[in-house]
Amino acid sequence: MIALGFFDGVHIGHAALMRRTSELAESAGAVSMALTFDRHPDELTRGEPVLLLDTKEERSEIIKKKFGIDEVEFLKFDAELM
Repeated sequence: MIALGFFDGVHIGHAALMRRTSELAESAGAVSMALTFDRHPDELTRGEPVLLLDTKEERSEIIKKKFGIDEVEFLKFDAELM
């Protein structure tokens, strides 16, 4: 089961999505994953730098510990992926 998003400041919608992903994966005997990006999409779409308050490693640990996600994968967000 995969939750897709940037998850830079985990708001109530992100939290619900990741909790549900974890629940569904557990009930199916599957692995839960948060699929996210190495940089904020606004950096490419708006051409503006985005200040992030945590590192990829910190974001990964928060997602795993707080929401029960098994794995966190970071994709390189570039023009091709967009």
